Amino acid sequence: HKIDDVPRAYDAHVLLLKRRGCIPSVTLLRSELQQKSLQGKAATHQKASTAAKMVCAARRRRRHKPRDRPPSKTNLEDGLRAWDYAAGRRRQHQNKSLRPGHDCCAVCLRLPMLSCEACGRVSYCSTRCRGRDARAHAASCDILKQLPEESLDALAVEESFDFTRADLSSIEYLPMRLTNWRDPAAALALSFPLSVAYAVAAFPAAARCVEASGAIHLVGAAPPEAAAPAQWWARALERVLPRDKGIIVTLVGPQVPEETGARADRGVVVAALQKSYEAADLCAGALLVGFNMGLSDSSYDWAAALDAARRRRATVVFFSPTRLELSRDARALKKAGAVLVSGAVWNPFHAPNWKQSGELANDVYRKHSWARCAVFRS
Repeated sequence: HKIDDVPRAYDAHVLLLKRRGCIPSVTLLRSELQQKSLQGKAATHQKASTAAKMVCAARRRRRHKPRDRPPSKTNLEDGLRAWDYAAGRRRQHQNKSLRPGHDCCAVCLRLPMLSCEACGRVSYCSTRCRGRDARAHAASCDILKQLPEESLDALAVEESFDFTRADLSSIEYLPMRLTNWRDPAAALALSFPLSVAYAVAAFPAAARCVEASGAIHLVGAAPPEAAAPAQWWARALERVLPRDKGIIVTLVGPQVPEETGARADRGVVVAALQKSYEAADLCAGALLVGFNMGLSDSSYDWAAALDAARRRRATVVFFSPTRLELSRDARALKKAGAVLVSGAVWNPFHAPNWKQSGELANDVYRKHSWARCAVFRS
């Protein structure tokens, strides 16, 4: 106890100590007690300060600790279900060529040792990573189970259907209700004229362009785009254009089949040019349509084609599998001098078949699901 806290009952004892010459001892006792009290307060304050610093440091570590990032709502609607896992973020930054779930683990990006037991199309390094990715993979596993086996390099390639065996006959022979219709090649071929007709109806700038020029240039055309007969184009476009308006649909691209000749039906002529867009002799002011062009992909060289479109003052309708790629293509068009005149529009006549992404194994998409319109004014 402190000397100042001694009860009055001990006052006489203190006086006795003073008379016997013990005052220095009492003074020393008081000073020692005061010093110990100050040391105790300092130690307590130091401990409290240390504890507070430890709590703050723990909060900072928790706040800045890398976390797994789920896909956004927009990505989920587009079929992009892959998570951005913190365990593999550093490896992805160090090696941009890694394709999670294909050539490395979908979670930590280490060497793959096993795959999903249900679909077999997403790879993992261990059962732990497979269980960690179970929530994200469950959303796309049922779709991936239905896809045919294909090599990793063929994931982003257009479907290689045998269109000679497809039912490309007259519209009258198609069923009235297509719910149970199963002809993947014909369905894919039909999606292109229907998508163009839907875009003309959805974008006023595209409708004005077609009515003024009477020409549609489908660039980057391949066998799927060239498979639809002229009657399918005529029946699709008659819903959105005047009946007395003649339309010339020109399929342009190095991959257009050589045997594709000109054909006509009800005022709609479908022609083919096995050339690049910039090398082809085409009219100005036409509607330029591109399906899944990949304008932002460095492996495709669209610079010359976009420069030709600018010189010809073309109105461009471009389709992409997802809104993310659509926004990238829009930036590429703006950089080339085009003016965006519409927002993103969902295309109900997209490709009927799902495709697995070649970059993230958990992502699935359907081609030309989104469309947008831009104009080269000069």
